[in-house]
Amino acid sequence: EDANATGDLDILESIIIQGAGSGSTIIQAGTNNTNGIDKVIAVNPICTSVVNATIDGVTIRYGYNSQLITAPDFSFSGGGIDYCAGGGGGIFTLSNSIVSDNTNVNGYGGGLNTDAASTPSYTVNITNVTFQNNRTLTLVNTGTGGAINIWGDEVTATISGSTFTGNTTANPTSGGGAIYFRPSSYAVVPTSSLNISNSTFSSNTAAGIGGAIATNT
Repeated sequence: EDANATGDLDILESIIIQGAGSGSTIIQAGTNNTNGIDKVIAVNPICTSVVNATIDGVTIRYGYNSQLITAPDFSFSGGGIDYCAGGGGGIFTLSNSIVSDNTNVNGYGGGLNTDAASTPSYTVNITNVTFQNNRTLTLVNTGTGGAINIWGDEVTATISGSTFTGNTTANPTSGGGAIYFRPSSYAVVPTSSLNISNSTFSSNTAAGIGGAIATNT
């Protein structure tokens, strides 16, 4: 369900979450990486309108998304955070935070998944974030993006000053131990981009392509 009755924190309107720092503000779905009740946060799970989200100065951990891959609402995406841009022009910003020990059992995006409904453009900004020990476990479904999975049309993703360590995918057909970037464009001139600067990748593994980063258009 997508109305905060159970499981994850469903964010249905544009929001700013301002923590007191990743060591002080901790949002978690369990007490370890196996007993989480759901993904931690679902931003715009209904995905019928534009929702902007800024999350700063928090730790997001112990998400455990075990939704079936057949779920019609795509609730199987994202182990820690799942963001859907909605109708176009959405902006997701994550900064000065830690995303750790999140798991997606049947789907993609162990730490973070971003996507958009239909074919709109959207923006992802990630600054000074540590992604550590996030994972996708499926051996039979698409399980790309151990730390981050970015899908959608006309997506602009910028990652700076961030650290990726110990993130994994398990399926031999699923790449991107740390990051999987799959833009698809129906525009005459595609404009999707992934820009990474001043960041560190270490000890990430993928059973498929790209232990650290995999791209696929």
